[in-house]
Amino acid sequence: MQAFDPFAVLGLSRRYNIDASELERVYLERSASMHPDMVGEHGFAEMGSESDDPIAELNRAKQVLADPEQRAIALWKLWGGGGADDKTLPPGLLMEMMEVREEMDAARSSANAAELGKWGEWAEERRVEYQRKVGELFARLSPGDSSSGAVLKQIKIELNGWRYIKRLVEQLG
Repeated sequence: MQAFDPFAVLGLSRRYNIDASELERVYLERSASMHPDMVGEHGFAEMGSESDDPIAELNRAKQVLADPEQRAIALWKLWGGGGADDKTLPPGLLMEMMEVREEMDAARSSANAAELGKWGEWAEERRVEYQRKVGELFARLSPGDSSSGAVLKQIKIELNGWRYIKRLVEQLG
């Protein structure tokens, strides 16, 4: 089964860095072309859509591409990233997270809102850093490059770290 390709659905090139205004513009153009008045008497088949519900597919594509983490995961899969079960974390992250959780728990038990806020800011900074690293790694990929496998592996490691930080933020909330 072929992976869902939100880039193809929206007619965008496969890349990590997508401008939000470009995404919105393309989405609106595509959704306007799917309006019942524009589709014609033969419906979506006339447009070449293989989906039973191309509007739902379009909405799903926008949702995936609008979220940096979902976009990265989709792009990683489309590039042929294997080993989805690989849980390898960036070096030192696990130890760092254990220490952070201890300090967060201490702040939580003392009801220190300022200290908890500090950890929320720290987690957001880390999330942004993972997002930046993933973008840089995707920019290094090129079709047919023999080093793509190693880059995809590193992207997966960064995505695992990103997900770990995301869970931490959810626990703070």
